[in-house]
Amino acid sequence: AACFLAMCLAVSASGKPGGPAHEVVAWMLQQDFGYCPPTQIHVAYAGAPTELSISWYTTLPTQSPRVGIEYDDDSETAWFSADMTTYLPSAGWFYNATVSGLTPDAEFHYVVGSDANGYSDTHHFYAPPPHGDKTRTTTVASYGDMGIFEYSMSTVQAVSRLAENNVIDFVLHAGDYGYGDDRSACYYEECWNTFFDQNIYTMQHVPYMTAAGNHEKHCGSDDCDFYSDHFNVFRHRFHPPAAASKSSTNMWYSFQVANIHFIAIDTETDYPNSPDGNYFGDQLGWLENDLQAANANAEVDWIIAFGHRPWYVSSYDFTVLGHPDNGYQYTQQAFEPLFHQYGVDLYIDGHCHAYERVYPTYESTVYGNNTMHQYVNPPVTSYLVNGNAGNIEGFYGSWSVVKPEWSAFRYHEEHGYGIMDVTGDTLTWSYWRSRDNGLLDFFEIVKTNDTATVKPPQPPVHPSLR
Repeated sequence: AACFLAMCLAVSASGKPGGPAHEVVAWMLQQDFGYCPPTQIHVAYAGAPTELSISWYTTLPTQSPRVGIEYDDDSETAWFSADMTTYLPSAGWFYNATVSGLTPDAEFHYVVGSDANGYSDTHHFYAPPPHGDKTRTTTVASYGDMGIFEYSMSTVQAVSRLAENNVIDFVLHAGDYGYGDDRSACYYEECWNTFFDQNIYTMQHVPYMTAAGNHEKHCGSDDCDFYSDHFNVFRHRFHPPAAASKSSTNMWYSFQVANIHFIAIDTETDYPNSPDGNYFGDQLGWLENDLQAANANAEVDWIIAFGHRPWYVSSYDFTVLGHPDNGYQYTQQAFEPLFHQYGVDLYIDGHCHAYERVYPTYESTVYGNNTMHQYVNPPVTSYLVNGNAGNIEGFYGSWSVVKPEWSAFRYHEEHGYGIMDVTGDTLTWSYWRSRDNGLLDFFEIVKTNDTATVKPPQPPVHPSLR
């Protein structure tokens, strides 16, 4: 009851910065409200394979928040202090801690919370694999443009089962989360909270790696833009390894898993003619430095980038005669030359609420030795539009009548998600219908000096059946 009363007081005094909310917050920080349990627990990569980032949420501020890790050697629980922030007292409080000393690829159990306000149930995760490991298979679930409620439940359920059963290593989400800006301002925070709640079985077990989309810019109303503008909610709720990858912001960052270097780019801000201006720094300078470092790293065999906006989508809203248009040419002009110069193997995006696979392409021209389901030693970047997880705005199906040569496969009838498997010199991608895990598309990229031994790929088995 005390927890609920304090939350109501915070809401009634929420106001803009400098208002009575600050007096309420100061009072709350001095109280002991009893049990206010942690929720929205989620993990992310932190940089080193011996570390992970763990985050959570409470409705009220917590005294001495921390994470407890149980190691395999039956030693006492190790405790790690957490930072606490908020962007609006009535929206709740957000926590993040980096845990260290993990054995790569080993299972660990953990709790979050505090002595004063209570702890979560015990959950588990697997630590990241060693950098440079070329023998293991790294399995990633990927999608964008998810939304909440009935629009995305089939995707949520399918991916949650994979996470709970330890089938996937992590999730890659290419922007657009709860779509709170598509609803009344009074539901904005509820949409964010619901997004985390519905994905909890995934997020608390495997790292959830994110990129910003256009629906994270702000809430779209004067009633809440004063605190949500400039992606403020997104930046408080997710904690990717920005500092570990020498980034000044979590709007762009990178991380390594086994022999793969992943890069999250920001297609919304901070490049010439970007849709939302320049706020966070020199993204393209950081990106070039990061790509140079990845190229010089002998433990990196693959470079995979992800972001929200595409530049190859075979639709009149995105391209004209196969060439990016309507503003998407600026995204292409900013990022494609760097991807080409430094050998990015694959770019995964969303924004278009459909699925489209693009052959290895540079400046709207296809290159390489490609078949429908296999690219052998492609000399340029391949692309995937993967924005069909489910959302309030519905499917996108306004395809161009004339299909560009770079378009390999496109689909928009039902929601789906991607699975990416990387083993040594082979990357296999498969796209699955969410409601029944039916296979809709697949291909593989093979890097080899012995092309005579490369065999045509077979349709993959769903990861739950392996």
